[in-house]
Amino acid sequence: MSHPDCADDPTSLPRSEPPLDTDVLQRLRRELGGSDDGLGQVLSAYLTELGSLRDDMRRSSEASDVDPVKYTAHRLGSASVMVGAIRLARLCRELELFEGSSGDERIDGLIASIEAESEAVHNAVAAQLARSREAISTRPQ
Repeated sequence: MSHPDCADDPTSLPRSEPPLDTDVLQRLRRELGGSDDGLGQVLSAYLTELGSLRDDMRRSSEASDVDPVKYTAHRLGSASVMVGAIRLARLCRELELFEGSSGDERIDGLIASIEAESEAVHNAVAAQLARSREAISTRPQ
């Protein structure tokens, strides 16, 4: 069963959508007082969490344990919304609401889509971090 906020086929979500929503990043920066330092700290923490959650999801999936996969998808999706990784959050939401059982091809497809999108998000966050660090280092003292 699909959730109304999610596509029936999450792998069909538009690839033209960038991995990170820049409006969300700008709003987050404003909420952190306009600070590149603060944004950098949040993004660094997200990268650490992203790697950990991807590993947890992979292990649970390999063990054919759907409930921990769904829980991990919930955690990853929640963190992803905060940094503007909207497509990744949607894929996680679809997996979280998935009503099948382990071994279902659709769950494997969702996990593969999450893996691919999380890699794109990782690269985009790393690039944003590099830009933030550069802005900090070139700022007049």
